[in-house]
Amino acid sequence: VIDCRWNIMQQPNLQTSVVLHIHCSNLVNLDVTSKSDPQVTVELKQGNSWTHLGRTEIAKNNLNPKFTTAINVAYFFEQTQDLRFTVMDVDDHDSDLIGTYECTLASIVGSRGSQITKPLMKIGAHKTRRGEITILAEELAQLRESVVFRLQGNHLDKKDLFGKSDPYVIISKMRGGEWLKIHQTEVVMKTLDPQWQSFTIPMALLNGGDYNAHLKFDCFDWDKHSSHDFIGSAETSLKDLMEKKSVQLINPKKKKHNGTAGMLSADITITKTYTFLDYIIGGCQISLMVAIDFTASNGNPQQQTSLHYRNPIEPNEYQKAISAVGSILEYYDSDKRFPVYGFGGALPTGITSHCFALNGNPEHPEVDRVGGILDAYRMALDNVALSGPTNFKNIIDAAATFSAIQAETGQVYTVLLIITDGDITDIDDTIDSIIKASSLPLSIIIVGVGKSGFTAMNRLDSDDRLLSNGRQTAQRDIVQFVPFRNCGQDPDRLAREVLAEVPDQVFKLDSS
Repeated sequence: VIDCRWNIMQQPNLQTSVVLHIHCSNLVNLDVTSKSDPQVTVELKQGNSWTHLGRTEIAKNNLNPKFTTAINVAYFFEQTQDLRFTVMDVDDHDSDLIGTYECTLASIVGSRGSQITKPLMKIGAHKTRRGEITILAEELAQLRESVVFRLQGNHLDKKDLFGKSDPYVIISKMRGGEWLKIHQTEVVMKTLDPQWQSFTIPMALLNGGDYNAHLKFDCFDWDKHSSHDFIGSAETSLKDLMEKKSVQLINPKKKKHNGTAGMLSADITITKTYTFLDYIIGGCQISLMVAIDFTASNGNPQQQTSLHYRNPIEPNEYQKAISAVGSILEYYDSDKRFPVYGFGGALPTGITSHCFALNGNPEHPEVDRVGGILDAYRMALDNVALSGPTNFKNIIDAAATFSAIQAETGQVYTVLLIITDGDITDIDDTIDSIIKASSLPLSIIIVGVGKSGFTAMNRLDSDDRLLSNGRQTAQRDIVQFVPFRNCGQDPDRLAREVLAEVPDQVFKLDSS
């Protein structure tokens, strides 16, 4: 395993992490029978294209949302960092643009209180002003602790006329004389003694490491068709809450019982937050497995229009993707031997296979280093006829088996790199296989080459919600999909894009 500490220590850390809190107000309503369901996507401009940074949760039926999900950005003083904020009305089947706003990160950080409020715009719309967006930037302290909360309500006030309350809690912190929302629990239906699921907030986000910083816990009764009812509120600090274990909720408008509205109990645990580098230094190895699309839609490899054409002057997209991703992950694998497969190709026997060893040895499909992957790919193009269809299930099942075996030998995390030119035809079977594999030390990176629309791939890359087949739900998100064309044919940028989620997927496996 390579020791990364030397490389990191060679340069001073000029990077600061900034977290962006987003509010919207007076949004235009695009729904007919209800209010819009806004969600904000944040992008960073790199060169001539935009890179996805993150998105907020969806605020149901809300034209003045205060989003809980904050967006992390690496802030560089010496760089111009253009940001784009896109507000969409998200429905079950489609989404409508509410408006956008573009600015630099420096303009937010340098504003009074590091906060700006600007109008949202939509070019060509009947109403050019579509509401306002407020963005507040906060430096994220480099703390290594997180706070695990287990909240429980006791004898909460009843707010529903024909039933019990449906309570949830919002946690806020004081910043610049105002309360800033940082977390919202789920709704627990029909109870006055709710037990919410445990949740974790980084110490840096909660209070910046100040155990005496003011926190506020607001409890509400959720209503489906009307505004939510206020149950009660309590102001405290992490220090006091850890010592006293509970707080009294107060409703100032309630005349009886001195405004008391129930108790909120908190079981709190402080945990250390590990970085991805901690895992690597601690002995975790990253094992790469590669799968290459040999379906006929790639085109005849002998013709220059083929995605598999071996240009003597410039590598094709398959070769670029293999080199870009493999050259990074190679450093974290001790033996540097990688299993390499193809799918959708007709073998010399005439049988089409959806999982075959590129080196022709199904018992030992491993090759040496990235150069071995490229050699096996070139050899397979001479021995395998392009066929089809495009099926992922067998490849993912093979990766799951490989990952399970590797994990038995020690701290090994497997990354499956799938390079394909089109949408898959076994989407349901693939989803089933991904869900089964989501508990294993495995990430699946899919690189799309060529000009296909890749519609089905977005179902697999479930950033908004965990992948589900209607019967089971994945334990965590293990898929990252990136079309090569979105990276401007830049292999270095492709590597950054496809590997960006791997550290977080490792963390979520460790905490699941």
